[in-house]
Amino acid sequence: MEAPGSLAAARQNSRINTAAITALIYDGKEQRRREITTIIESDPAFASDGKHFLSHTGRYEASIAKSAAFHLKCEALGLVDPSEIRWAYEAVDDILPTDVHMVRSTRTIARYPAALNDPCA
Repeated sequence: MEAPGSLAAARQNSRINTAAITALIYDGKEQRRREITTIIESDPAFASDGKHFLSHTGRYEASIAKSAAFHLKCEALGLVDPSEIRWAYEAVDDILPTDVHMVRSTRTIARYPAALNDPCA
């Protein structure tokens, strides 16, 4: 078995440019992604402490509160770019109650013509 120091040395001597790969994956917005992730992870509203000891109803209520906090946080941060919203959602690291509805309904809504989706029409 190799010593932990040899792993660090192997990474140092690698010909793979991790900064370039990261820039490619995040479209050059790595700093913004880290900023969003840090803000979400440091917010106590998104903590997952003790959720395993809640009843089913308690977990659902906590998830609804977390979902509301997520939308308020996205609005407060001014997140409108879909990639930024995805980064914030990934930082929450929990299943929100809207997930099932989004998966089920988005495809159905996309199939209807725009006129049927307009509430004023």
